[in-house]
Amino acid sequence: MANNEINSKKYISFSIARGDIDEVFRIINTFFIEALHLKRIPVIGKFTVPPSQGTKRRYFCFSDYIDLSKGTVRKQDSVDRIITDHQNWIAEEDLKLETYPADRVCQIKNNIISKEMNEKYDVIIRKDLTKKYVYNYYRQQPSDVFLDFPYSEKVNKLTDIVLDAFGTTRKEAWATICHFLDKVGTMRSCFDEGTRARGSSISLQRRGHYACLRMPNAKEMRNAQHPVQLFSSAESQIKEVLSYAISKKSRIYIASDIPNPHYFDFLKKDYEVYRYHDFPQLKQLISDNDGNSTDSVMLYLVEKNIMKYATVKILPPNHGSTISHLNEVYNISILKNPLLGTTKSSAEN
Repeated sequence: MANNEINSKKYISFSIARGDIDEVFRIINTFFIEALHLKRIPVIGKFTVPPSQGTKRRYFCFSDYIDLSKGTVRKQDSVDRIITDHQNWIAEEDLKLETYPADRVCQIKNNIISKEMNEKYDVIIRKDLTKKYVYNYYRQQPSDVFLDFPYSEKVNKLTDIVLDAFGTTRKEAWATICHFLDKVGTMRSCFDEGTRARGSSISLQRRGHYACLRMPNAKEMRNAQHPVQLFSSAESQIKEVLSYAISKKSRIYIASDIPNPHYFDFLKKDYEVYRYHDFPQLKQLISDNDGNSTDSVMLYLVEKNIMKYATVKILPPNHGSTISHLNEVYNISILKNPLLGTTKSSAEN
């Protein structure tokens, strides 16, 4: 985003943000909130994610995935109110750093920017941002301001390909979710004090209704820092979770890092099962012949967007909050421990 008055304003900049996919987007969110607090224009660099997350590219641009200009700033008080619904920013390459005297530029890492520093320097550069920056900022500078960025046009267009196959649009799917949110107080949850409410699973055969299941692979869960997230991907347990949540013949999109395209075929007898493999435009994101063009970040965010518009959301333990029934976020804690007698417990096939 170009800015013709670049030399007459103060900026806060960074070069690279590092972390897993969710961490780097948390970093950019915090960075904008800090810029808002300091009344500085944010200068946006690139980010990188670990190769273990399936990407061969070294650097990514935030603007490819979220619309940085349309961020909505909210203040959480007695009423959640919008402060502003747009953001000013410039790209790192548009900041002509050589035009600033050396004594007007400051480089720091995880320190909090003091009032004196904010007044003295025209450009403050944060070096090599990581999740530690987010932790330190909110520990030392608590904030009741929240910032939401919409997904980019490309993320939405790829999401629309899947929703179109389900006979719906983002607008229609969101209206469905809101409809059932309005009824949440009078609807019985599929879980009743930890026991199954038999016969209450949800039918998603109507046009546009679908479920989305997030199923990380076993290796990802074994490497997690939080043991509560360790769970088996045994067929019998996945079937049991789905029987709690949705009725037979329902549509379900499975967002998973399990590479085997046929891993979830055992569900096709009872459900309409979809994965990214079923959509050439999504499959191409990580299956291109040119390894440098693979974009697992894009696929991950598209699948998060698909989850957003799902009528039923089924997430791993400790992911998301719980609401009720047709827009339920089911916590699949039943997968934390393998059932006795199961034979398939690894997702690495």
